[in-house]
Amino acid sequence: MAQSKNRAIGDQFDELVELLRQERLAPVVKNQEAVQDELVRLLELLLSEDRTKRIKSEKERVRDYLKRVNKIIREQRGVQGETRRADDPTKLADRQGDLSEKTGELAEDVNENEGGSSGKSRDSGEAEQGSDESQPGDKDSEKDKTPGDESETPGEKGEPNEGEDSQGDSEKAAEGEKGGEPSDESDEKSESQEGSGGKPSQGQPNEAPPVPPAESQQSQGQGQPGQPSQQNPAEQRLKQAQGRMREAQQKLEEAKRSDANEKQAEALKELEQAKAELEEILRQLREEEKSRTLAMLESRFRKMLDAQIEVNEGTTRLDGVPADERDRDDNLEAGRLGRKEAEIAVEADKALDVLREEGSAVAFPEAVIGIRDDMITVRDRLAEAEVGELTQSIEQDIVTALEEMIAALQKAQKDAENDTPPPPGGEPGSGEFEMPLVDTLSELKMIRALQMRVNVRTKRYAEMAETEAADRPALLEALDQLAERERRIHKVTRDIVVGRNR
Repeated sequence: MAQSKNRAIGDQFDELVELLRQERLAPVVKNQEAVQDELVRLLELLLSEDRTKRIKSEKERVRDYLKRVNKIIREQRGVQGETRRADDPTKLADRQGDLSEKTGELAEDVNENEGGSSGKSRDSGEAEQGSDESQPGDKDSEKDKTPGDESETPGEKGEPNEGEDSQGDSEKAAEGEKGGEPSDESDEKSESQEGSGGKPSQGQPNEAPPVPPAESQQSQGQGQPGQPSQQNPAEQRLKQAQGRMREAQQKLEEAKRSDANEKQAEALKELEQAKAELEEILRQLREEEKSRTLAMLESRFRKMLDAQIEVNEGTTRLDGVPADERDRDDNLEAGRLGRKEAEIAVEADKALDVLREEGSAVAFPEAVIGIRDDMITVRDRLAEAEVGELTQSIEQDIVTALEEMIAALQKAQKDAENDTPPPPGGEPGSGEFEMPLVDTLSELKMIRALQMRVNVRTKRYAEMAETEAADRPALLEALDQLAERERRIHKVTRDIVVGRNR
């Protein structure tokens, strides 16, 4: 709604209504196209903001999963170490059972919140799945029915996943009813099949690899015929780890220290794999967030640049009118340009908020602060109808800074597309991926640009001070602002050197 107000869409609708009442159809058509374009942009903005919020929420959840996995891994290593040393391993069975329950709870949370996500963009995955389901006839026309095919007309066969082989389905259902709590026998069966590569038996081509009953029930009905289960890989690893922990608990109860230690090692291996899967999901989410942020910032700065060029042109036109010939309309026009400059400064503040919230960049926010401060200076001078050389020089600096910012953002997007993603798991002990919005080299280049602008402006002010028509009080104030900007550039450079932005 705030964006709608900023774009004055409501006022444009009111204007359309008034034009229709006056039967002025030519401007109505033109204004309708403008309103339509604004509504399309507003819709795109709302959709983009919604996805951005969901990415942030997903990242928070995955970070929480990683914390819980790391804690379980530490506790499992502790239990394993005590298993090797304990005189009576049966006393550790309860602790092993508690860890198994924690792992199961985490797996259920991942399943509940992430569904069939495999760490890639779920939006695109759902779209692809939807398009597949919308054209079942295309697949059926290419080949005959296969066991378990879902191409039957809905309503003739009941649920989509019910095949003609009712005996096979009833056997699966019976397995599900028996499997409220997986027995040791089912765990051993799962282990033996996992050791043989996790392949389904030849007699049952449509069955997924054996998994614990709870997992089996969740995987039924997912995906298309002949496709692998859509279960989240991290959840699958956690389920496998839970199974190994239960087996370890049983061996501890039987005082089989060596066997328990072996199962504990297998559980740790599965936990590490689950951690790697979660880290990969987090990396991909961060990659998408980075891409969206860079594109959004570039779009915002382009909009600011276009508006700033209009203000500059208006200022130049006013300066072309001799001071003693300017009338009230010229002063009103200067005030209008000042208000326009204030609107651009608001956009700069919004861009600054985005960069600060993102948090990894240091020089880029400082560059935006400098741009915003210059805009405020121009706003104040235009409000006083000061459209001379000093005002125009600051306006030109704003344009130059915006162009440099856009170029830097474009390069960052290109670099992000060409970057090779790190392998799953990243550096040992890293825990998660937090790729910076821009790399250190881009930050240093931005600092260089900031320093060069200070140098150029210092030289310009020195030349202006030598003229008789110089506004010395204004120049002194501008020099004070320039000194403060130099101090901030020094601070930003030091922050990058000591790594405070990482």
